[in-house]
Amino acid sequence: SSRKVGTGGKIYSIEPQSTAYQNLLENIELNQFTNIIPINTALGDRDGKVSFSNLRSDTMNFIQDEDSEGSIVPITKLDNLGIDDSEISLIKIDVEGYEKFVLDGGRECIKNTLCIYFEAIEKLYNKYGYSCTDIFRMLEDNGFKIFRLIDKCIVPIKYDSMIEEPNLLAIRNIDDFLNRTNLKIKN
Repeated sequence: SSRKVGTGGKIYSIEPQSTAYQNLLENIELNQFTNIIPINTALGDRDGKVSFSNLRSDTMNFIQDEDSEGSIVPITKLDNLGIDDSEISLIKIDVEGYEKFVLDGGRECIKNTLCIYFEAIEKLYNKYGYSCTDIFRMLEDNGFKIFRLIDKCIVPIKYDSMIEEPNLLAIRNIDDFLNRTNLKIKN
C-alpha cells in the first residue's frame, strides 16, 4: 500500500493492540516507509478507554465489555485524529463488528472519502446491537453505493437478507472509481 500511494500520498495506520502496533512500527522501519503514519488507538464513537481482547491471533482481537478480561486501550473518534486531508481515497475498516461505531465517530472524514472497504458480517454486528441494514443505510445516507468485488468486477448488492460478506466496497462516485481502478461494473 505504501508504494502504491507513492511519496505524495499518506497512509494512516490505526492499530489498538500493543503487539500488533509494535509489529507495525518495526515493519515501517524495516521497509523504510516514510508515508505511513502509525496511530496506537482503537476507533469508535467516543473518546476515552475501552477493554480490548488479548487473543493469540492479533488479527481477531476486538472491543469487549468493560468487565471482560483484556487490555485497556485508548479509543478515539476518527474525526478527532487530526486527519485534515481534503480528499481521502480509501478507508479500510476491519474491526470485528465495531464498524458502525467507527463510522459514527468519523462522520466528517467520511464526507471527504471516495471509497470505504469494510466487512459485513451480521453475527459480528449483532454482537454490538445493530445489523448490516444499519450500516448500509448509514453509508447510502452519506452518498455511497454498496458493491462486492468479484473477479475484477464490482457488483451492486441487495441487502434485504442476512449478509455474510467478508469484504464490501462503499463507493461514492462509481465512474471515478472505475477510472482509478480499471475495474468493471457488472449488474
